[in-house]
Amino acid sequence: MEIPIEFRGTVSSIAHDLSQTGMLCRTSRQIEEMTLLEIKFALPATGDAQAGRSWIKCSGVVVSCKKKVGGTLELPYELSIFFNTMSEEHRNLLYEYVAR
Repeated sequence: MEIPIEFRGTVSSIAHDLSQTGMLCRTSRQIEEMTLLEIKFALPATGDAQAGRSWIKCSGVVVSCKKKVGGTLELPYELSIFFNTMSEEHRNLLYEYVAR
């Protein structure tokens, strides 16, 4: 899933792993550990009555960011983020999505 991360503008990124507490994604530039990010991403639509995609807004802290061998030229860094602040509504949406 495409995930725009707000950090001095939008940083191109794609999530590889998403959990209730954080995400692992590939990103276009290196971001220092312990940097606080404002994040907005869309959960894919599900087959139930949901009319569209659910957007999640939260803040997160960079746990690690390393250039990976074999990474694409556009997204060479692997970024681990811990979600530290999220509304209860968004946490419930994320919980329901991850539990599927």
